[in-house]
Amino acid sequence: MLQPTPGPACPPQAGLPPFQATLAGSLNIVINLAQTKGSDASRFQALLPQVAQFPQLDPERHLSAAQRETARQALLSTMTLVEGGLVEDPHGVLTLDALDAGLDRLTGAAAAGLRA
Repeated sequence: MLQPTPGPACPPQAGLPPFQATLAGSLNIVINLAQTKGSDASRFQALLPQVAQFPQLDPERHLSAAQRETARQALLSTMTLVEGGLVEDPHGVLTLDALDAGLDRLTGAAAAGLRA
């Protein structure tokens, strides 16, 4: 069973707002899984400190299009794992509702970026 293990760059108990806590937990899941499988997790690892850097992360203002896509992929992957019952979520940040809300927030940011 995978857990959103706290990473040194962004532990779930750091008092992050819900979106950032969900994204950090999701990134930690994907990083742990990639490392277990021997896959490259560098783009997910690079995004993790960015998630904790801002008191209120605004994906449109604080993340590039590539970073938003990386975040979207992490949330989608985690959602699939959660739906399959493969994630233990001791911090309560990776519910399907929280993951879906995170995807909505990223989708909104992407749409706003297209309008700009």
